[in-house]
Amino acid sequence: MKDQQLTFTRFIACFIVVVSHFGFDGETIIFPLNYIPHHEVFHYGGLAVLYFFMLSGYVLYVSNKKKFTSYTFPKISTFWLLRFARIYPVYLLSFIVMAVLGTRRYGDINLSTIEWLSNFTLTNSWYDGKIITEPKMINGTSWSLSVELIFYLLCPFLFYLIDHRVFRVFFLLSPFFFYFVERPLTREYNWYLLLMYHVFFIFGLLVAHYKPAFEAFLSRIKYKKLFQYAFTIVVYSALLILTMKFKVSSWYRTIYIVPVFALMILGVASFRSLLLDLYNTWICRKLGEISYTIFLFQLPVYLYLYARYFHEDSLNVKFWKTFVILLVLSYFINLLFEEPVRNWVKNRLVGPEKGGRKKEEALSSKL
Repeated sequence: MKDQQLTFTRFIACFIVVVSHFGFDGETIIFPLNYIPHHEVFHYGGLAVLYFFMLSGYVLYVSNKKKFTSYTFPKISTFWLLRFARIYPVYLLSFIVMAVLGTRRYGDINLSTIEWLSNFTLTNSWYDGKIITEPKMINGTSWSLSVELIFYLLCPFLFYLIDHRVFRVFFLLSPFFFYFVERPLTREYNWYLLLMYHVFFIFGLLVAHYKPAFEAFLSRIKYKKLFQYAFTIVVYSALLILTMKFKVSSWYRTIYIVPVFALMILGVASFRSLLLDLYNTWICRKLGEISYTIFLFQLPVYLYLYARYFHEDSLNVKFWKTFVILLVLSYFINLLFEEPVRNWVKNRLVGPEKGGRKKEEALSSKL
């Protein structure tokens, strides 16, 4: 399946997030990224998270939309349970690890009872206020999972709406709301941020909905390879220009990246090339599959190893040594914990028919 080519892009985005958190020392970036012109784009880890959001919407549509021939509670509850099994067990493990590190003073964790509860239940991004800023989160990455959880709850309803053209048009026009409404995209306006984040999820659904039309268009093109190369150059040039020239990492301009991410996903999911064939190799697919675990465990692993063992090393040495350890740890967490728990939920709680091993569900679990 060409959609499998998207799996490795999760790892690329995850690596950018890790670099943005731990790969800088002032203006100095780790080797060999320091040789890349305008390497300051690696500061923009938030953009990679927004790509996660759009890709999540795409994958959920591809892997689940056909199942919603009727919107009954059993179908919807099964969908919710499987998505919960996808994100929560590994998050809970990282939550426990961070709590233990906090008791040993490897992190600054000073939370009230309600803040502990909101972190435990992944509801810490559901309401206004400074509670969602990093000092109020036991794991700084959890804000994105909290946002994603809202999307999972709304997803069956959004599937239903996308079946109707009038709602598709409304969703396609939704980014213009952020172009013309002058309100700062800050944590103090959390409801506004949540709206913007969900535009990325919804556009992921729309990209998946229109992908067959895009592939039909490709089938009618005479010079397919030439179009593919031109398409790729234009899309990635637009991405670089937006990140370097217009500073879309500033929250009020982030919405500009929506069409670029949409075209990126369409291209990777529809084209064939030597590079995309490389994305389909076992190691690239596996790196993509463990990217969620990498994303969640980056903070505890870097926090602990930087403070305990590598504090006297140079930035390059401690970053890359820690990153290798993070990769190995994430692989074994995925192998020994994440996949067994997810399969147990599918086979025991959902049932073999609902939680079977269809290609679409395999794609969903890996992406």
